[in-house]
Amino acid sequence: MNDAPRSSFGTTLLLIILLIIVVIGGVWIYNKNHVVTVGEHVGEAIDAVPAKVSKAADEITDKEALDKTGEALKDAGKSASSAVSKTGAAASRVVSDTSDDIKAASDNQKERNAEASRSRAAD
Repeated sequence: MNDAPRSSFGTTLLLIILLIIVVIGGVWIYNKNHVVTVGEHVGEAIDAVPAKVSKAADEITDKEALDKTGEALKDAGKSASSAVSKTGAAASRVVSDTSDDIKAASDNQKERNAEASRSRAAD
């Protein structure tokens, strides 16, 4: 009788091959029984659209969100109005200052012209 020890490598290899066959068989059986076509996926997506639209509509018509948006718009309007008023006031000051400078320069030029006329008349 042959009392030779069994090869542990051979046993391990056999177990790995059996495990792979069992896994492949399990995947094949699962996929065979659970076939989902592209049309079914599209159908599920279409069926989900009304619920998503309803949820979005609820979020849009949420009174709290609308109130916050309204308040934000009012604040933005007040800020814009204030900025326009300040810009208008600054522009008015600049125009006034420029007008005063132009008038002063004009008056100086008139005086110089008058002095020049007097000095020519005196010569």
